[in-house]
Amino acid sequence: MKPGKTAANLIATLMLLALTAVALTLAQTSQDAISAVSEAERLLAEAYKKAADAERAGANTTELVPTLERAGRYLSDAKIALSQGLYDNAFAFATQSQVELTGFSSRAESLKNSAEQSRILDVLVNVVGPLLGAVGVGVAGLVVWGRVSSRMNVQRPGDGTQGS
Repeated sequence: MKPGKTAANLIATLMLLALTAVALTLAQTSQDAISAVSEAERLLAEAYKKAADAERAGANTTELVPTLERAGRYLSDAKIALSQGLYDNAFAFATQSQVELTGFSSRAESLKNSAEQSRILDVLVNVVGPLLGAVGVGVAGLVVWGRVSSRMNVQRPGDGTQGS
């Protein structure tokens, strides 16, 4: 083989290896970005579900909204970067969305539990309390009626009849 052709083959082979390495790195990076975006989507959907559960339980979830908005914004940026082939940016934004949601489930669960306990207390105060009061008034009424009735049934002096 001629020396010029050998050098050209060597350069072509090295370029092919370099392109293959870049393609493999890019494929790995794109897969990492896609996985990170998918995980961020899953976590955000779970967070919205937890917030909705807390709200249904009667919790005031306004403190959770800013976190959901930030995480959603990061996820949106990650999807845009992913669609533009900016895999490092997509991965970074998706990771930031995940970080934003750290501890979210426990905060939402805590709000939900507090709301449920508050609702139980409301039932006790607004239903059981008045029922006990009504029963107490009824029992007191029966006691008073019994005493008054027994006093009225005492025989009157002189006529031999009982009172009405």
